[in-house]
Amino acid sequence: DPPVLISRILSNAGNGVQWVEIANATAAPLRLYDPANLQSNWQLDGVFYLFPAGVELAAGGRALVTSAEPAAVCLSGGVPSGVRVLGPLPLPLAAEEMDLALGQPTLWGSGMAVGTLDQVHYYNEAPWPYRTADAVLSRAALGGFGSEPANWRSLPGSSFAAPDGAAGPPVDLSRATDLCSFDAFVNRD
Repeated sequence: DPPVLISRILSNAGNGVQWVEIANATAAPLRLYDPANLQSNWQLDGVFYLFPAGVELAAGGRALVTSAEPAAVCLSGGVPSGVRVLGPLPLPLAAEEMDLALGQPTLWGSGMAVGTLDQVHYYNEAPWPYRTADAVLSRAALGGFGSEPANWRSLPGSSFAAPDGAAGPPVDLSRATDLCSFDAFVNRD
C-alpha cells in the first residue's frame, strides 16, 4: 500500500471551497518533500498542485488541499486540530469526472521522475456514488484501490472533519506541531 493516499474529495461545494484530503496511512511521520533537494516536491496531478517544501504529515495525519486561501479555511473554525491546510489549488476540481494522482519525485538516472503513489478517477454517475451539492466523496478503506467505485461512498455535508469523527493524531510536544497552515513549537520556558 502507498504511504499517502487520497482519502476524501469535495468537488461540488455550495460555498465554492473545493478540497482534496490526503492521509498518511503509516505509523510514522512522512515528509512530502526531499530535504536534500527542496525543488523535488510531491504533487497532486489533475489540478497541478505542488506541495511546498517543509510539509510533513504526522503518523496517521491528514492534510487538506483547498481551492481557497489556507488562512481563510483555517479561520473558518471548521478544520479539526492536527489537520494541515494547504493551497490554493491552481485548477478547480471537476464535479462530474476527474483524474487525480498523488505523485512523489524519484531519482531516475541523472534526473528526476514522478512516481504515482495513488490515483483516483472519479465520476458522478453509476457505479460511482452519486453526489449532490456539498456531498463529500470519501474512501471507505484507505488500503483499497483508488479508482474502484465500490471503495468510495458519498457523505452528506461539506465538513472538513473526519467522517467517523476520529480525532487527529496526538500532539507530540517535542516536535513542531501543525496548526492548520503553520507550525508551532513549544517553548518550555
